[in-house]
Amino acid sequence: MLNDTAAFNSTGVAEDQVTLVGLFNQLLALLFPIWPWEPFIVMPFALEILRAKRKTGLSVGFVTIFAAVFCLAHGVGFVQAIDTVFYGGSGICACALPGAPDDIDTKAMCNMMAIHIFLMLLMGVFFARIALSPSRRVPVGGLEAVYCSRAALFFVVGGVSQGIPYWAVTFQYPERFEEFMRADGFYSARGCVLLSCGSHRRPAAPQRD
Repeated sequence: MLNDTAAFNSTGVAEDQVTLVGLFNQLLALLFPIWPWEPFIVMPFALEILRAKRKTGLSVGFVTIFAAVFCLAHGVGFVQAIDTVFYGGSGICACALPGAPDDIDTKAMCNMMAIHIFLMLLMGVFFARIALSPSRRVPVGGLEAVYCSRAALFFVVGGVSQGIPYWAVTFQYPERFEEFMRADGFYSARGCVLLSCGSHRRPAAPQRD
């Protein structure tokens, strides 16, 4: 599936798509370009500062509740992920690749993005069950071990699974690794979000002889 924008409207959704997949993709098409990823760089350091100040309980509570809400929010992409993996549709990729070069095959990337959705939802259910139980949300003892295990689960699973779409396309085009690393984000088409920097346009395709 070459990344072809001709069939999509200004929101990145196929013009003739009026299904449930299309409706959810219209929502994601609005969220992806403005969703800030920078807080996730700062968050581990902020949690460690709280832990160092002997406020581990606060860190445990935050990680648990934030992970539950944030991971379950990925349910907005669940229908599209199903469409991508099981029905071969454009699904999650209809609005999630504004920054991908026009001339690459995004099929593997789309499938891996769907896997990311599934993993985040499973993690969201896990954390939600803990968050809904006052005795388990912030247990009385062993806070250090609880904090380390929950933070590791959230950041490792979330971070690794978010990266697998990029790994997929890099394995397909290893000779273009440097280009992909220098390009604006495939998700948002920008190098960063909060500072509104980056070009917010597709990287130019390399010249071919």
